Order: sequence, then C-alpha cells, then structure tokens
Amino acid sequence: MFYRQIITDDALTAYQKYVVDWDTFNPSHLDSNKNNVTQEYDALNRIRKATYPADRDGPGKEMYPEYNKGGALLSLKMDGADYVKEVAYNARGQRILIAYGNKIMTRYAYDPKTFRVLRQRSALFNHSGHTYTPNAGIRQDLQYTYDLEGTITSINDAAPANTYAQGPGNLMRLFSHDPLRRLLSATGRETSNVYAQPSWNLNLRPQDYTDTNTYTRTYQYDKIGNIQNLKHVADGHANQDFIRDYTYESASNKLKSFTVNSTTYINQYDANGSLTKEGESRYYEWGANDKLAVFKNQAGSSTPTVYTNYFYNVQGERIKKHTRKGNKVVVTFYMDGGMFETTYTKTVGGSIDNNRFFNTIKISDDGALIATIQVGNNVDDNTPAIKYIVGDHLNNSTAILKATTGSLINREEYYPFGETSFGGFQYKRYRYNGKEKDEESGLYEYGQRYYAPWLCRFVSVDPIAESYPQYTSYIYAGNKPITKVDLEGLQEENAEKQGGANGENNQSNSTSGFNGTQFYETARADNVIPDGFTMSGTQFNAGPFTMIPHYNKVDGKTVPSFYIAADKATGIPSYVVGIENSGEFMQNAADYKAKYNFAAQGGFQGFLYSEAVDLALQGDLEGAKETFGEGLSIDWDQAIHDPVYVATTVLSIAHMGVALKGRGGLRNSKNTQVEPTDDGFFHKIDDFDNQYTTESLVGREPAGKISIINGKPVKVGGRFTLASPKLSYGKGVHDIKDPGLINSMRPYGSRLMLGPDWVRYSFATGGTAAIIYWGYKKAVDQHKK
Repeated sequence: MFYRQIITDDALTAYQKYVVDWDTFNPSHLDSNKNNVTQEYDALNRIRKATYPADRDGPGKEMYPEYNKGGALLSLKMDGADYVKEVAYNARGQRILIAYGNKIMTRYAYDPKTFRVLRQRSALFNHSGHTYTPNAGIRQDLQYTYDLEGTITSINDAAPANTYAQGPGNLMRLFSHDPLRRLLSATGRETSNVYAQPSWNLNLRPQDYTDTNTYTRTYQYDKIGNIQNLKHVADGHANQDFIRDYTYESASNKLKSFTVNSTTYINQYDANGSLTKEGESRYYEWGANDKLAVFKNQAGSSTPTVYTNYFYNVQGERIKKHTRKGNKVVVTFYMDGGMFETTYTKTVGGSIDNNRFFNTIKISDDGALIATIQVGNNVDDNTPAIKYIVGDHLNNSTAILKATTGSLINREEYYPFGETSFGGFQYKRYRYNGKEKDEESGLYEYGQRYYAPWLCRFVSVDPIAESYPQYTSYIYAGNKPITKVDLEGLQEENAEKQGGANGENNQSNSTSGFNGTQFYETARADNVIPDGFTMSGTQFNAGPFTMIPHYNKVDGKTVPSFYIAADKATGIPSYVVGIENSGEFMQNAADYKAKYNFAAQGGFQGFLYSEAVDLALQGDLEGAKETFGEGLSIDWDQAIHDPVYVATTVLSIAHMGVALKGRGGLRNSKNTQVEPTDDGFFHKIDDFDNQYTTESLVGREPAGKISIINGKPVKVGGRFTLASPKLSYGKGVHDIKDPGLINSMRPYGSRLMLGPDWVRYSFATGGTAAIIYWGYKKAVDQHKK
C-alpha cells in the first residue's frame, strides 16, 4: 500500500509557477486526502491483485490479472467482470489473439521468416470453452507490407465499416522511405476540412466517409534528422494544399521558426534547450529535470486565457494537472502510473461541481490501452462510461467500441507524425500511440518529454541525447513514425508491441540460466552463418553440464538461439535450454521421465485465417494431458477434405505432437521413401542406406525407454522429411492442430531436436502442412531431474 500527498488546489490560485521551498514550505499546501493503491504480488513479482482508491461509486475496484506460464498476460478481471477474457501467444511470445470483454477479438498473423506482423483483424466472436470463432462485424482489418529492410510500405484497412470512396477494402495507405529508413512520403485519407495551421486546439475532424479525399505528405530532412520541409497535397482540393518550412539554429538544433504558407511562428528556448515560447501567445515554463511545469496562453500582458500547472513524482511521472480558464478550474490527479485518475471541475477557491466529478480507470497490456472505465458524473461527455480501444501496430487509438455490443463509437485516423486526419471526438484523451493529448496545449505527454505533432518533434532535449549523436536531440522515433515509436520520449523502438523479440537490431544479446547458473551470451557479427545453418559458440561449464551456445540466422540477423547442455563427464547432450529473449523456444516438458528430451523450434504463423482458435494449445504438455487425455489422433484424409472436421476436431486437440493416419513415409537425403506397413510401423527403417537404424535410442538409452516414431526407437544420423507418420513420445501419442497454416513456413523450415542430432522436418500432404510446437519461455524451470 502506498499513498502520496499532492499540492492542494488552494495553493494554485495565482497565475504563477508553483515552486517548492522546503525552508519556508507551508504544510497547509499539501492536500490532506489520502489515495491508497494496494498491490499484491506473487513469487515472480507479478501483480496478482490491485485495489484502487475509493471512487465515485464507493469502495475501490479490484483488478485481478492472470498470467500464463511464460509470464505474459492471460486474462484480466475488474470487480468480477471480464475485460480481457483470454490472450494467446505464438512460440516467439508474440500475441496471436486477444479476446476482449465486449465480444470483440483481435487476431494477428506474422511472417514466418521475419516474424513481422502481416495482418491484424478485430471482429465479433463466439466462443465455447477455449475455442473462439470469428463472427460478423469486422471493426478493423489491417494488412501490412514491408520492404526488404523491414520498413512498412503499405497499410490496407479492409474492414467494411471503414467504407472508402472507392469502396470497402480500398483504404490503402502508402509510404516511401530514404536509405536511412526515414519517412519520405505518405498517402492516406483525410476529411475535407484540412487545417494547415498547427493543431494547437482540438479541431474535430468529421467522420463522414463520403466527405473525404486522399492526401499526400512529403518530408525533407537535414543530415541529422531535422525536418526542413513538410508538403501537404490534398487530392482534387488544391485550395487545401500547404507547405510547412522549418528553420533551425545550426549549433543547437533548436527550431527557430516555422512557416505555414505565409504565416511565420517564432520560437524561443531556455539555456537547456526547452521551448519557452511558440508564436505570439503560447508560453512554457520548466522545472526541475527539465519537466514542463506551466503552460499558458497569454496575449501580451493580458490575463492568461489558459494557465496549467503540472506536478510530478520522483520518478518523473505526472501526478497532477491543474488547468485554469477564467474562473473555472479543471483538475486531474494521476495515480498508479496514470492507471487511476480523478478529474473534477470547480471554481477558483470554490467547491467541486458534482456534475463534473469522475474517476477514470485504465486497463492496459504491455503499455497498450485496452479499455477505460469512467465512474461518476461528466455531463459534458455523452459517450458510454466503459469504452474499449482497438489500436494498430503503433498503439494508436483507432477505434473506440461499446462495452456491451462491441459496436463502433468513434474512429480516428492519423497523419504519420500524429496529427488527426479523420474522426476523433472532443473528450477523447488517449489518442496517438495511446498517449494523452493535453487539451490545453495540444501536446502529447510521453512520460519523459512532451511531443508536438505539428512540429513532428519533441519540445525539449532528449535526456539521453548523448547516446544518439547522429540525431537531433528533438527527433521523434528517428523520423520513422510508421515503423518505430518512442513511447517514453527517450529513444526509438520497434513498433510491434504484441510481444516477442525485437528483430530490428542487427545483433542481439541474451541471458538465460540452467542448473542454478545464470549466463550471458553476446551476439555474433552478421552474415557469419550461411542460410539454413546453426553455428555453435564457445562452450563453458554450468555445474555438472557443459553448455554449448548456438546461434541462428534470422532474416539476415545473427541471434543467440539456444544452448545444448551436455553431461560434462560423458559429453552426451542431455537438455536443450531456450533463451528467453531470442524468440526461439526450446521446451523440455516437465512430464518427461527419461533423461533425453527433444524440442521444436522455428517460425509460427498466427491463426488469422482459421475458422476457430483453441487457446488451450498454448498449454504445456502436462496441461494438455489433463485437458485432452492421451492417444488422440487426426484422420489426415478427412482433415484434407472436410473443413468442418478441421474446425471442430483438429483445432480442438492440444498442440503437442502429431498422430496422422492414412498417409506418410520417411524420406531421407537421397529422396528414398519407405512406407509404413499395415500396422503403421516402419519395420524397414533400417533399410535407409544404413543411416537410420533401430538398434539404439538417441543418447544411447536402452531401446524402448522412449518411443520416438510409432513406438520404435530410432537413431538419427542425417536429415529426412517426415511426411505424416505417427510421432510418439513418453506414454502416448499427441496430436497437432491447424494443419493448413504452415505452408508458407516451409522455406524457413523448423528443426526437431532428438537428442544430439538435428532432424529437418515438414509435414505436407494435399497442399497442407503442420508444425510441432512446445510453448513457454520458462523451459529451464520445467526440468525434472
């Protein structure tokens, strides 16, 4: 439990910056109200329960998040109501599905080679148990294309609700970039009332789909990323074309002025490089650590029309905003990192207006805003009290949905650097990147700094600017606003926030642990591993094991992939240890009783095109057995020809292995195939030019200790393609699901680890394929010796 006292409203009646002087401080300036936030944690330091302060409805609401065994969010309840019903992830830890409490689910598909998001689709759903089936009512359907560098070149929204002048499915936005991957041009949709001047005030864009036109924006930069010119062309509306020219101080990169058509705005800065004046009437005052303390709108020496004080805690988080307009004051308190807010309106020195007194609770996952809950009275806002937010890959708040039906309340679209091009509504506070847009200034609050979308840059210097000498210290996301974000106002990062590793870095370091020993593995230089190969690194000891690190080449990048843990005395490989942040997952199931294990690795495409999605596939081996039992099998012939069977049977089986009937054979490197006999066993497996025998088990265990292929022990000595025989291990046969999604994975391939040797495999019959997959990052914790 914690609480803090904040400066009281009565201390803020004057038009001046409040400065704390502890030598002469008046204790009466501290608000006596206590706002308690109670949090309970589990042994892994994850919040299991959060109790918020009492709100306008009474006692504080209680939030209960649940996590999967990899530590990612699985579900979330607030006072017994589902806000996140279930979340599923692929083997890289990327989100493939999130089902909200308002009957909307969002599904994600990824490129199997690069792991970039290809499609993001939000629609109504039906569900039974852990199976979620898409229904009518598409709210958003974003499809992405990339260049070879991984930069987004187009985004198409195919949702019928986003009807465009050329018809549904044609809301296409195109982007071009320079060799530094900076944005050069962007096309999209905008309303007919375009504002050339800076978007300081909340200029609402209509949502009439028939009253829109296409636009093209082009950008020019200097050598370190200062935007020199922004040109806007409105298709068919030449009277709405405009140009913004920017002029800088060469020694400091301060923006001296910017001109919009024929209007010029002059800027001023303090010695630390923070903006103090913009145009003729906009003023900024700064406090400790270059945090914005005051914004005011004041013409000459007249009384300010807007005067806002900002206050922060020791972590730099904003905890209070006090805005005065004439005799009216609007106050917002921020608690728990902004997840709980109290907002009220009052007169200067007067009492609170109970018709404008409410709390806002935010629900988020990994920084992405999921829903807002408003408790209390706000007569100025006629939107529902509970609103769900559907975003894009940048966390932009693009669609606001009702909690009861999932129907659309509002849609908003953005120009590349954050100005609104279409839609929005007056009391929508969280918008571009999911950040709060301050109504009084038009700035976005990014934690460490404030961002001005009309300038395409921050208004103060980056606190870690010395780490990026190649950039201007005011730059936003490296001028890559379609592919990158800058969520804390510090540095650019990959925009795909569905989880998983960041594949944008050329090299990647990793930490892991095994047998009680933590170890750190550095990346290797690019292009040292040929395509399709894995490289081993320098080995080292961890207790009784010798650790052998391995690296993979993924999309041209060299990344740590996994470790082989070999018995130090015999040299026999015993375990495969996954690396948490490499995106490659090696799972040693806790259920194995034998010494040697096998695991699967490789790309995995999401379930965007499946008729149903079974979230239980994310369970580990033990959980799958408890849910589905052992010995399940798929009729492969029926699966090929009967989509109902696929949707109802195949997709309801745990994603833990394979048992395919009717077709199959082993094919070795010489393309020699051996068919199974009538009993389904490969009695002639030893005829494979002596490469494969039944004499001993992998790792020299006694024959029969582990059944590898149809109950027969197999020593693996080379590569082969496994074309749909039964695959068994442990006590029973376990089945795989969704055989139609993995065709596109075959060029990338996957590897199955059987003890010390690699086997390349793919499952392919009738144009479909399947993949073996064992989930969860925390593989090391699952070992049972």
